[in-house]
Amino acid sequence: MTEAETISSPTDADYARIAELLLVADDLGTEICGRQVEEGMEDLLTLDEIVRSGRVDHADTDAWQALGLALGRVMVSELDGFDWCVIDDDDGRDICLRYETTSLMIFPVTMLSKRVEAGAPVDVMRIFGAIEAEVARAVTEGVD
Repeated sequence: MTEAETISSPTDADYARIAELLLVADDLGTEICGRQVEEGMEDLLTLDEIVRSGRVDHADTDAWQALGLALGRVMVSELDGFDWCVIDDDDGRDICLRYETTSLMIFPVTMLSKRVEAGAPVDVMRIFGAIEAEVARAVTEGVD
């Protein structure tokens, strides 16, 4: 963390943005898969199905960020110790997940949209598995 960074709890406006994006993810799940995105492991299958459908326009950043946020919600429900926080720095304000009070942070909102922008494949199951493994490794080795 640099001198210019601050970490805080989400504000009401941040939670409103989270809710707004989760509604977009729920709508995509209902439209494409016939089921909403809620917050459990089964959502990984729904998110994966949405991505693989090819029906989300690559230029629709809000939709990709909504799907990333839904993936983050799964992380919060399935990976102990994570909670939402906000980082303010020279680049702006970002909603992220923080492991307990450590420096370990994950940015699910942009996790998928950045992959799409870079032309990289989006494999929801692989992304979740990699994060789960990285978190386990970091916790075992100790994070500050």
